[in-house]
Amino acid sequence: MYNWVPVKPKEEVCRERAIKAASLKHDEKILELHNKWLETKQGKYFAEKQFEERLKLKTENEMYNHFIENYEVAEDKYIRDEDKERLGGRLKKASDILLEALGGI
Repeated sequence: MYNWVPVKPKEEVCRERAIKAASLKHDEKILELHNKWLETKQGKYFAEKQFEERLKLKTENEMYNHFIENYEVAEDKYIRDEDKERLGGRLKKASDILLEALGGI
């Protein structure tokens, strides 16, 4: 008898990976620019922050396309944590996939 294991659709997994990759690449700089703007109230920091946020969205879209084209089944496909623990050990870690993808940027 087989147990049904719910998994996320490929598109959802790729979108989540893309969001994480874009955050890893841009969030630190966005926060730094935001803090500079709060300290100085200079418009150039606000403009740079907005530009970096647009770059983050662009990176997210590029990474989504990359992950869709180069889809790898990994532990992040499982919805339930108990399934990740029980079955995910045989699969690649999602963090490894993110690091490989970010290395190519």
